[in-house]
Amino acid sequence: MAPEIAMNYNEFARELAELGMRVGFRDLLRPYNLRRGTANAIDGNSEVSQNQYSQLLGHASKVMGAYYISNLSAVDVQGIVNQETIRQDHIQMLRSMRLHLNLDVRTSLPFQHCMTILENPELVKHDADIKQLEEQIRDDGDNTELRYQRELLLWTRK
Repeated sequence: MAPEIAMNYNEFARELAELGMRVGFRDLLRPYNLRRGTANAIDGNSEVSQNQYSQLLGHASKVMGAYYISNLSAVDVQGIVNQETIRQDHIQMLRSMRLHLNLDVRTSLPFQHCMTILENPELVKHDADIKQLEEQIRDDGDNTELRYQRELLLWTRK
């Protein structure tokens, strides 16, 4: 993907789904989940007016945003009835995708695997090219063409 071209919706959705799998979400992570998380986070916040709520979610009215609110209530009825301290952290956990997080998913690669990747000749050459361009930028001053070449190299490295 070229750095000067914005991602379209399908590319963004694919990247988000891949990210969700890599961090261990059981359910598919979709752009909808970001909207739902936002709606849950700001719902009931006294500092956010109904108009601001609608604006943030891109809806004409707050009624439309109600569809993004989690089906699980954010009210700790048992805590209220028993006059206990309300455990908002438990409620938020139950309402989030983290409830079904797969804890067996690796979040990092073993050291030897990382070293194998970093020692890849193609990557080593790529890093050397980036370093050379950075030195040239430092020596020649701020040059738009050199910065553009560096950005292209950085994007292709990813």
